[in-house]
Amino acid sequence: MEDDLNIIDDFLDDFEHICNCASNEKYYTTEASNEVMGVREGWTGIRTLNVKHEYPDIVRKIEKETNKIVDRMHFYKIEGDEKQWLWDNQDKAMSPHKDAYDWAGVVYLWGNTGTYYDGELVEFKKNRMVWYNGKHMHMPDLTDEDRCVIVFFLVKPWRNFGV
Repeated sequence: MEDDLNIIDDFLDDFEHICNCASNEKYYTTEASNEVMGVREGWTGIRTLNVKHEYPDIVRKIEKETNKIVDRMHFYKIEGDEKQWLWDNQDKAMSPHKDAYDWAGVVYLWGNTGTYYDGELVEFKKNRMVWYNGKHMHMPDLTDEDRCVIVFFLVKPWRNFGV
C-alpha cells in the first residue's frame, strides 16, 4: 500500500532532454486551456494541454512507479507576469487546495520551489518525483523563483476480476 506522500529522486532517465522539450512546448493560460479542453479549472501560471500521448515513456515510468494510470499530464510553469500576480494577490493565490483526482504528482524540472503537502514542505530537487493523495491539502511553494514541473493526475487501474 502506498503512502499518502511519496518521493522518488533521480526519476527521469533522460532528464536534460525532457527539460529541453519542456522549454519548447506551447503553453496556455488557464482561460485558453479551459476553452480548448472544454473544462472549467482554476490554476495560476501557464501549462501545456494534456501531453500524455506525446511522452509515453514518462507515462509508463509514472504508471510503473505508482501502480496507477496517468489520466492527464502537463508541463506547468509559473514565471514572469504570473509571478508578480501571485505576489500581488497572495490571499487568493497562495492558498492550499485539493484536486478533483484522488492522486496527483509533479516531477521537478527547474526552479527552486518545492511543494507543500499537509503543511509540510517537500523541498525542490531537480528530477524529483513527488506523488500524493490529491484529496489532501497541497500547493506549490511560491517564492520568487520561476518554476517548471511535469504535473500529472492519476486514476486507479481497472481490474478484471474474472468477469
